[in-house]
Amino acid sequence: MLYQKNRAGWRLFALGSLLITFAFIVSTFLPFGKRMWSPSFALLTAGITILLLVALHILFDRAHKLTTIHSITQVVVSFFNAFGRNAFFIYFGKSIVLSLLLNIPLGDGENPVSIYRWLFSWIDSFSVNPPLTYALFMLTLWTIIALFLHKFKWYVKL
Repeated sequence: MLYQKNRAGWRLFALGSLLITFAFIVSTFLPFGKRMWSPSFALLTAGITILLLVALHILFDRAHKLTTIHSITQVVVSFFNAFGRNAFFIYFGKSIVLSLLLNIPLGDGENPVSIYRWLFSWIDSFSVNPPLTYALFMLTLWTIIALFLHKFKWYVKL
């Protein structure tokens, strides 16, 4: 539908906007409820999804006309390409590293501490939200690994 020449992108934009507007009208009678997937919530999420699809279409498929946006989208595509080509390696590597961090003890005393607990207590010493900081730390680590592997075209395949 997006590749038709008769401005299908604009029709999708209008459809998404119409669904969001209709969702707010319906919400006066049936309030938004995620757990029940009320009609107003379903209309809102459908409208947002369609608008996101249109935005990504414009950004990635039509950006070749604008050189500045095209160069930015190439970086984003390269980033996701690095993750996508090594998705299994990142997924299983994350699980293996977490298992190692949880099971390798530090110290030889009566109460050895796992590397994970030591790392988490170190992050807790300076962070307001330690779980988020740990997740961002791991995301950064795996991003560096994925980009390094992608740079040298090393891909782990099954």
